[in-house]
Amino acid sequence: MKIKHFRFLSLFFFILGMFFLLNSKTDVIGAVIGVSTIPPVFSSLFGIVSLLISAILFVSGTSLEERIRKTRYGPQLSPELRACLESKGKLQEFLNDYRQMCNNFKPAKIYIPEKERKPKKYEELSDAEKEELKKLGRGYAFALHQLLEAGLKLAKENNNYAVIGGLGVLCHLYEHNSRFPLKFRGTEDIDILSSKDEEEKVKPREYTALGFSESPPERIDRSTIPDRRLDTFIKSNPYTDRQLKIQQRYSISFGQRRDVDEARDVLKHKKRIKLYGVPIWVASDEDIIQTKTGIRRRKDKLGGFKDLHDIEHLTSIQKLRSRRKQ
Repeated sequence: MKIKHFRFLSLFFFILGMFFLLNSKTDVIGAVIGVSTIPPVFSSLFGIVSLLISAILFVSGTSLEERIRKTRYGPQLSPELRACLESKGKLQEFLNDYRQMCNNFKPAKIYIPEKERKPKKYEELSDAEKEELKKLGRGYAFALHQLLEAGLKLAKENNNYAVIGGLGVLCHLYEHNSRFPLKFRGTEDIDILSSKDEEEKVKPREYTALGFSESPPERIDRSTIPDRRLDTFIKSNPYTDRQLKIQQRYSISFGQRRDVDEARDVLKHKKRIKLYGVPIWVASDEDIIQTKTGIRRRKDKLGGFKDLHDIEHLTSIQKLRSRRKQ
């Protein structure tokens, strides 16, 4: 039974219940047909029962809607984002990709556990690793959705920012091929580089308006962020036990010199990319390559090679772009 049927039946029993309760006082039925047919006691009882049924149907329909949403893994799009996606003809594409990520996420290269030195094939994963991949897919889909919401929100204000990290790589890959989101390795964080200028800085209220809460400052790697703290905003993922993080930094180093802050140049060279039709400011592919090259040394010691493959993706796109210009 569809949700609208629950609501229709709820309304029907509500009207019926009120009718019986009114009849118990004024004998409405007798006034209509000329004969009193239902005693006031039974009329009151029928009225109360009908109202109870109405309430149960209404609550059941609401909870059913929530269960269906969670089962189908449909994103709760804001009216603004839904209207934007519809106007660009990208709504169905995004919904299909979102559900694919949640239900059957099989990226081209799988890094499970996260610090795996070499990517695995899906067939090589254990049952526990496949379950972990499902959680990654749902976290990735949620992060992608929230990036689109943030992109629309930040576009309305004088915000000088650029998306970096994994989702920054994805934006460049999407611009090259819109099917890349389903092949991408996935990520559950949003990394944003923001201007230090108070007039251009992305304010916490921009994120709290999207349902994020500000987290206490984290201890960070000073080799990549030499002089400023990292602001973190968190939001619970309705489909997993994990939290989505927006990590906003105000300076960045390419790893060549720790005392040099390249953030100003990164923001100067940022690029506007339409992700599912939503405009997102993203660090240039060259700047993302430089940042990932700079932090690879520390991550390689831990065994993580995801950054290396991100660099390979972006380098391949640069080569294709050069060939087209020739």
